[in-house]
Amino acid sequence: MKEIKKPLLAGMISKNILSKLQSGTFYDLHHKIQMCDVLEIRYDLFENIDEWASLASQVSTLNPKAKIIGTIRLECDGGLFKTPMMEERLKLWQLILEADRVPDWLDLEEQALVYADDFMRMAKKAKSKVFISKHDFNQIPSMESLSLLQTHARELKVKGIKVAAMSQNQKDYLPLYGFLKEISDFHLKSVFAMGLSGVSSRIWSLKHGANLTYASFIEELPTLSLLPVELMRKAIDSLHTYQSEDELAANLLMNPSVS
Repeated sequence: MKEIKKPLLAGMISKNILSKLQSGTFYDLHHKIQMCDVLEIRYDLFENIDEWASLASQVSTLNPKAKIIGTIRLECDGGLFKTPMMEERLKLWQLILEADRVPDWLDLEEQALVYADDFMRMAKKAKSKVFISKHDFNQIPSMESLSLLQTHARELKVKGIKVAAMSQNQKDYLPLYGFLKEISDFHLKSVFAMGLSGVSSRIWSLKHGANLTYASFIEELPTLSLLPVELMRKAIDSLHTYQSEDELAANLLMNPSVS
């Protein structure tokens, strides 16, 4: 597996965004797509399940150089997929993974580890890599909780870990940077804080070993301080010029899109 030598920027693909792109009229949106190294298909944002099998193929034509992440996000993890029934989700993943074009990476939530063995077998057959994700919309997880996540990841031999957790006050997310050191040997690492007080961690985490972060394509999507693609691309490319996270945060908060 090739080492990830530069930070990757991921943009989220919803039904609304894909429809606009395929209409051929939103040229600015096409430009933003090219700024991304990774495109995340949020299958839960596409109501028509019959369309799911073809989505990776459709999205790959938008930016052929971009890697594709596949995600069926549960409501408890901030998504729209309402049915937590594991058997049903496995059938949906099977639908996705039997297509001619499949996601390069699959996002397996901590909540879904109960069917991890079956999921891993399906992913291996499809030659898709897997990372485990943890979302906490209330607080920064304890180190015990993060250590357990790491243990699960190592037991399953997945290739990456993602943690997105809500910051309640300035710098309460600093333990996440320590966690990044503990998982430095994983291929894919995305660990950051959500919320306004943690907005700079989406970029500064890259200084601490993360190699994937996320951005938004359009203004209707920035929630939990998910920043626009253009701003994230500029900040990542100029990251080497910042002397401290405080300096970076001040620069970001001057941008009117951060609220």
